[in-house]
Amino acid sequence: MADFLKKVFPNVVKIDNSNDLKCSAAQIDDAKEVFGINNVNASDRCLIIGETESGQSALLFQCALSCALEGANVTFITPNKLETMPLLIEGARQPDHEVMKQVHIMYLHDRLSLLKYLSSIHTNSSLPHVILVDKLDYYSNQPKAADKIQIVSETCAYLLDAISFVQSKMNAERLPHTNIKCMLGASVCTSGPLDSPLLDLYQHFIPTIFQISVVSRQKSVFQIAMIENDQKKSHVINYIIGTDTIKICEDKHLQAGKNEHPVVH
Repeated sequence: MADFLKKVFPNVVKIDNSNDLKCSAAQIDDAKEVFGINNVNASDRCLIIGETESGQSALLFQCALSCALEGANVTFITPNKLETMPLLIEGARQPDHEVMKQVHIMYLHDRLSLLKYLSSIHTNSSLPHVILVDKLDYYSNQPKAADKIQIVSETCAYLLDAISFVQSKMNAERLPHTNIKCMLGASVCTSGPLDSPLLDLYQHFIPTIFQISVVSRQKSVFQIAMIENDQKKSHVINYIIGTDTIKICEDKHLQAGKNEHPVVH
């Protein structure tokens, strides 16, 4: 699998050390770097954290479509029915019927249903190459319990067990010395900054964290940044949620987004 960020932002391939947008996929078709770093997601386990209405569900769905375009079988799990297609990143290829056939959308309305599905992977004949869980916090909050740490740990452990099984199964069926990975991506909605113990717990299971924050005084403009082990942010990307697309923008263009209105997806 290529890097997670390239799946989420398929029309952006490189950012230099100053985090400025440098070029687009249309300009460099076969670039080997994403945002200036090689193999940003060696573990293929990534978590997007952001406040409600910050676009994390749409970004995760864009990842699903990008993987499907490469022929991967994608399982996209969400508790809420998608009434319309989530917003795409500006410039991303519009999915056709064949691409959408590669994305298996599962509406699982409670935590027990999620755990049952993850357990069933061990007996399924068709295995996903990618598992994406929208609103992982929704499932981690069920049932409401005093020991939230235990609930989050158990839910994440089921996810890791599922992708570990898929990887071992696919590698056993391939040539020796191959190393196929099953990508795991998830999103977590928050009402504010995620408290440190819970963030540390998620990061224990899903080591690569991308945090979304609001750009000051511009309600439809957000930043997504990778959180390093020392909690420093790097590889910052700014984007505007418009009425029909999500547009990546440079710092100097942020004022263009001040009159846009956020769209909930």
